Amino acid sequence: MVDQPRRALEAVIEALGQAMRETPVRGGEVPLPGVGKFTVKDRPARAGRKRQTGETAQMAANVRVPIENKKPLSFRLRACLIGAGDRI
Repeated sequence: MVDQPRRALEAVIEALGQAMRETPVRGGEVPLPGVGKFTVKDRPARAGRKRQTGETAQMAANVRVPIENKKPLSFRLRACLIGAGDRI
C-alpha cells in the first residue's frame, strides 16, 4: 500500500522532468507555481580569465536555463531557516 503513493509521486516527478527537458528546447518556459519558471537564455561568447594563471581566454557561447521569479521560493526557504533557529 505504501508503494502506490510513492509510485504516483515518482511518475509525477518523471513527467515534470520530461517537460523541463523538452519545453525549453522548443523555446518555451516551464512554470512551477510557488517556485518560479524555467526559461532558456542564450549567453554570447565573451572574454574570460583563467583562475590559476590569470591569462585571458575566449569563452564559447552557450545556453543556460535559469529560474526566474524565485521570490516565492526564497521566501519559503528563508522562513524555514528562520524557523530552524539554532538547528542550522
